[in-house]
Amino acid sequence: MNEREEVKRCIDEQLEQIQFTKQKEVIKMIHPKTALEKWVSWMNQEMTIPVVPVTSVAALLLVISMTVGSDNPTHTNQLVEVGGNIYYKHVVEGRVIEGES
Repeated sequence: MNEREEVKRCIDEQLEQIQFTKQKEVIKMIHPKTALEKWVSWMNQEMTIPVVPVTSVAALLLVISMTVGSDNPTHTNQLVEVGGNIYYKHVVEGRVIEGES
């Protein structure tokens, strides 16, 4: 016998006890038929995400959201004393306006 044939025979003898039992699942993953199988197959793929563009877009969105949120007028939270009690100035002004109406 040729050395190659002998190695093949030896490997076949060693592997004859091992049985591959999930042929159907592997074929479903390789050749999906239904939409669900296609979705599972697509989700099972390896994806590479470039770090620099993703972090740049995330930083840009963060800056935009912070500037859009800061357009609202902010209260200075000044404290005022009315009748011996301490209140925020914007609360007192709001109560005075409501009282005049």
